[in-house]
Amino acid sequence: VFGSPYRPRPLSWEYNGTTYVNERSVATPKTGWSFIAQVRPWMPSELTTILWFAADDSSTAPRVPIYAASTQIAPPYAGQGAQDGVMTPLLQFDLDKAFWVQNQVSNFAYFRWKDVYPVLRAKIDQVQGDFERLVQRTDRE
Repeated sequence: VFGSPYRPRPLSWEYNGTTYVNERSVATPKTGWSFIAQVRPWMPSELTTILWFAADDSSTAPRVPIYAASTQIAPPYAGQGAQDGVMTPLLQFDLDKAFWVQNQVSNFAYFRWKDVYPVLRAKIDQVQGDFERLVQRTDRE
């Protein structure tokens, strides 16, 4: 729809007695979060690994750098969850949380993809560049 790369559901269908299946793409509307681990063994131990984290769909969210040695993260990404013995209020809408902001952006883009995504991609690229420069500056300090 409107140039969206997302395939309509279901991912399998039958035609003339043969079942066909679409593969799941990496970026999908059903993504809750994703990350890329960057390991840099030449760096001091506390700077060796960076998790480039994206909330919601990985094609419509910027990746935020989080040093693996971090002891705190920014409030929009912070919170307790099941791993802490706390049921997270994930289903409570909260624009102070990165997931909900990215979820709104993603859902807006899905239905006007060819119009919205080029503008969104340019902004993501700008933000990613800013984060990369911040990492370089942090690494030098």
